[in-house]
Amino acid sequence: MPLAKYNEHALETQQEGFAAGKWQQLAMTDAQLLRILNDPRGPEAITSGMLDGELAGLLDALYRNLDTPAPDPSAIFWYEIGVEESRRRDG
Repeated sequence: MPLAKYNEHALETQQEGFAAGKWQQLAMTDAQLLRILNDPRGPEAITSGMLDGELAGLLDALYRNLDTPAPDPSAIFWYEIGVEESRRRDG
């Protein structure tokens, strides 16, 4: 599924989940994000091996982290690599 089409589907799914009170289950937790950021394989290997939905979830979590007063220092690098991977997939 192309990423643009996936994003439409993910938004619909998130809206349905939010309406059903399941929002917390859809978002990546801080602990999950920290585990990914500390993975020794690095962002290129991690993002290239993720499914589209996983990558979208990671980008969302990174964006939310960057929008805090004290973002993780490596989050901007990971976000840039994730966006590059997303663009690569979208063609």
